[in-house]
Amino acid sequence: MPAAADRVKAVPLLSVMLLVLGLLAVASPRSVSNIHYRTNGVSYTLDVPDGAEYVALGDSYASSGSKSRRLPFDGCARNPDDLGYVVAELLQPASFTDRSCAGAAIASISQVDPERPEVSPQIDAVGPSTRLVTMSLGANSMEFGPLIVNCFIKPNTGLCQFVSTVNLPGSDSYEAIRARYREAVELVAGRAAADADVVLVGYLPLHAESGPIDSSCLAATGDSIENIAAWRIYHRTLNQLVSDVASDTGAIYVEAPGDHPLCAPDPYVAGEQANDPANGIDAYGLHPTVEGQRELGRLVADRIRALRNPAAPAQIGAR
Repeated sequence: MPAAADRVKAVPLLSVMLLVLGLLAVASPRSVSNIHYRTNGVSYTLDVPDGAEYVALGDSYASSGSKSRRLPFDGCARNPDDLGYVVAELLQPASFTDRSCAGAAIASISQVDPERPEVSPQIDAVGPSTRLVTMSLGANSMEFGPLIVNCFIKPNTGLCQFVSTVNLPGSDSYEAIRARYREAVELVAGRAAADADVVLVGYLPLHAESGPIDSSCLAATGDSIENIAAWRIYHRTLNQLVSDVASDTGAIYVEAPGDHPLCAPDPYVAGEQANDPANGIDAYGLHPTVEGQRELGRLVADRIRALRNPAAPAQIGAR
């Protein structure tokens, strides 16, 4: 297998929603002469001049929400209840641009995917008026597609274990990905306002991150103990990457809650069964549910409120 890299198209996994966040301005455009960026092959959406006050960047873990509300003709498969929308609803910025997109890798911040030239680099949404940026990024540069396929969709224990350990912390490949991620964050911070907050958001877990897995859960998901063990290694590595880059750059790291995995009574992620329309699950398989995005969004919003107004209480009820 090739070394890990920014392969936006490592595996064609729109079916499991490797989302690349696109562009959507909530504020009214200030001029009809503004540059338009395509976010799909059908329609154009106006970017906010000088950057929106809040910009959401990232991959499918940022752009996923309820399938029934997927934005029409959107090649990035965004949803109006995805992470960026939740944060915007809670913080009420003057303007908001959702640039997350299915399949986005670290390179998607500054480069066009040759396979999808209609999707412009996510950095294009950031400008001197931008005061908050959330980034949910890193998985697709860390072999998320092959991991999901070989551990859960078409299980192959040998390949699952290999992919989960190919970019372990301290390895040359891990440090190379970390360096590219760091450069992307620095690019975003340099393009935004001087006082902008850049938030790196951790990834929600599919399964419990430690301890035994209930047999009924295994029966319900069809996942094996061996593959879950491999996935745990991958998930720890992925979130360490996000945390390390936040430390490297001075960005804010928001840890994803780990107490609502697949087999919890109220999971924050959906199982592979959600990919079958017959099951009637209004979520994307192996991705955050609307409830998961609401909780992540609340954590981000509470963190920003605490930084900007330390005397204000966190709005725990806004879920």
